[in-house]
Amino acid sequence: MQRNIIGKLNSEALPICTFCLSLLISAALANYIIIPKWQEAVKIKTQLNKYRQLISSENGFAQIKNEIEAKNRLLNEKLEKISGSLSNTQELAGYLELLIDKAKSNEIRFSKMQPQAEIKNQDYTLFPILLEMSTTFNSLGRFISALERLPYYFKVERISIESGKSDKIGIKLMVTSIIPNKGD
Repeated sequence: MQRNIIGKLNSEALPICTFCLSLLISAALANYIIIPKWQEAVKIKTQLNKYRQLISSENGFAQIKNEIEAKNRLLNEKLEKISGSLSNTQELAGYLELLIDKAKSNEIRFSKMQPQAEIKNQDYTLFPILLEMSTTFNSLGRFISALERLPYYFKVERISIESGKSDKIGIKLMVTSIIPNKGD
C-alpha cells in the first residue's frame, strides 16, 4: 500500500511542482506588474471622469484653466530654482549677464566675446557667441558644467583648446543662448 502511494507521488511530483511553480510566477507577476498598472489605470480613469464632469459643468472650464495656471506657476518656480539668478528680462542682455556671472564664479575672464549670426525659429531665437579666454582645465570644466546645468538657457556647441606656457590654456568656446520668443 505504501509502495503504491510512494509510486504515485513519484510519478505526479513533476506535474505538481510545475503547477506550483507556474502558480508562484503568476502570483509574482500579478503582484509586481499587473496590479500596479491596474491601479494606475483606475486612477487615470477617475481623473478623466473628473475632467469630463468639469467640461460638462457650467464653470468647469474656469476650474481647468485655474488648475493649468497653478501647475505652470509651480513649474516656473522650479525652473527658477534650478536656473539660479536670471534677471526677469527675456532679452539677450539678461542671458549674457548670467553667462558672465557663471564665468566669474569659476574664475574665468573673457578676452573676447564675439556674437555670431542669430537663428530665429517660431518658438525661440538662438544667439551663438564665440568666447575666447585663457584659464586652467579645472576652471574650464567647472564653467562648462555650470552652463550644462542650464540646458534651457545655454548650449555649448564647440570648443577649441590650445596649450599655453604655464598651466593656463587658450580656449575658444561657442555658446548658444536659447531665448524664447515672446508670445502674442
